[in-house]
Amino acid sequence: MSRNYGWVIVAAGAVITCVAMGAMFALPVYLQPIADQTGWTRAGISGAMTIGFIVMGVAGFFWGTLTDRIGARPVVLIAALMLGLGLLVASQATDLLIFQIAYGGLVGASGGAFFAPLMATTVAWFDKHRSLAVSLVSLGGGVAPMVITPLATVLIQTYGWRSAMMYTAIVAAALILPAAFLIRRAPEAIAAAPTPQSDVVPAEPRPSGMASVFRSPQFFILAGVFFLCCGAHSGPIFHTVSYAMLCGASALAAASIYSVEGVAGLFGRLIFGVLADRIGVKRVIIGGLALQAVGIYSYIWVSELPQFYALAVILGLAYGGVMPLYSVLARDYFGPRVMGTVLGGINHHDLLDRHGLRARRRRLPLRHLRQLPLALCRVRAHRARRCRTRLGLPAKARGGRPRRAPAGLTYEQKCGGGTWPPRQPASSFRNLPTAVAASS
Repeated sequence: MSRNYGWVIVAAGAVITCVAMGAMFALPVYLQPIADQTGWTRAGISGAMTIGFIVMGVAGFFWGTLTDRIGARPVVLIAALMLGLGLLVASQATDLLIFQIAYGGLVGASGGAFFAPLMATTVAWFDKHRSLAVSLVSLGGGVAPMVITPLATVLIQTYGWRSAMMYTAIVAAALILPAAFLIRRAPEAIAAAPTPQSDVVPAEPRPSGMASVFRSPQFFILAGVFFLCCGAHSGPIFHTVSYAMLCGASALAAASIYSVEGVAGLFGRLIFGVLADRIGVKRVIIGGLALQAVGIYSYIWVSELPQFYALAVILGLAYGGVMPLYSVLARDYFGPRVMGTVLGGINHHDLLDRHGLRARRRRLPLRHLRQLPLALCRVRAHRARRCRTRLGLPAKARGGRPRRAPAGLTYEQKCGGGTWPPRQPASSFRNLPTAVAASS
């Protein structure tokens, strides 16, 4: 079989990940229409996504192990049917529990069947351009929010949320099933070929099963690095928009920061993929993690819109470029026979990490967000003064020492780090983000 068929696998993988991930992660645009029509609580509806993340992480390990035994094609076919069935049942559900089981259970389980099987198959088809190939496959997941989410919004506005979700189920299954038939196992000669520019010393002997993988400390090191990498960049990604609004950016400008980050992530995948094929995947991952660390540290110095855009470019390039390369690093060390198991295992940690960060963000009290700009801007005095003026917080008294509030006052009366008296009435703090956006 021709080596060039690997690029067909890349194209099919990009389409499958785009459609599957876009269909699953479009739930936020359904949230308000579902709540308005059914009367279900927003927490109950979003709980389906929470269940989906947990199920996806656990199922990803199972699907990856199954891929090592029977190949990626039957796994993706089964997952495509589960995705379509889950969306179809959820679109017709009249009970919240049924909706959560269908969307969180069936759709979540199917979501875990795409990353590990497709990545494991893709790296097996390439020896010279492995890093670029997996980066191109991951482009599908990056493009999904730009394509599927707007399409779902249009369908909801035109036909209602139930019909929109049903049409999404039909279209997703109709696109993924034919693409899945293009997936084939790589010839043994290509799959076993070493990466020419690899800077990874392979394991000796190569693991041959699940037990040998779990006995290897390198697996837990790789999973731990993957977990910490995702945990580090997920926080700034989730909170950048709200923090930018608190620092004076309008809602539209703050949302555009996230778009810039997404576009930078697409370019990061291509740039880091080409570099990894030239100088070695381990060097590129280390450099990308260092760049990500610099970007995250720079977060405490940012307070202006141009600075937010610059930070979005740095973080987008770093996390978008690094994330696909872990599969190449795993393949160069563990070999092709257990790729599904290894990728399913590290992706399990990633999804549980992201779910935990989302849950913590939902539980973050509003009073902490009120204090966030002040806490970050205290690093330097001139930035603190600028943010205090913009946010309308109390200024410090003469001599640099704040005057403490009298005893017996409420929290809102003492807002602004405990200084007294406040410049504005306490009621203004309840709508602080709206007031800041309007004043900008």
